[in-house]
Amino acid sequence: MMEINLLIQLTKATSLGRDLFPEDKIEKSNDKTVYSVANSIKLQHNYTILQASEGIAEVISITLLLSSNIALNMACNLASTYLYNKMEKHKDKMAGLLVRRKRTNNDPNDIAQAFLQEIEELEKDENKL
Repeated sequence: MMEINLLIQLTKATSLGRDLFPEDKIEKSNDKTVYSVANSIKLQHNYTILQASEGIAEVISITLLLSSNIALNMACNLASTYLYNKMEKHKDKMAGLLVRRKRTNNDPNDIAQAFLQEIEELEKDENKL
């Protein structure tokens, strides 16, 4: 299973967490909230930080879980489109999206490309072991 860590930064507290993880469609796995975007593509909610400050007021940590038996291009495109559609509703409050600490544009193609680059790096690291 491939795991890609994401951080979504917002300038104001929003309902994005509830939008990403609709209550009637979530499951629990190891005390984490998981939403199935599509077959073999899941988002896991790790944590949300709310802070009363200027700049970044909310940070949502998510892990994208991809089954090893899935076409990666298609999976990345589906996951990025899902994320983009949910984040677009809050675009006036978006401060950034980080894929493993690398900032990416809030665009489905850029998000998918960031996922694919991260998978490539993970595979390189795996081959070093």
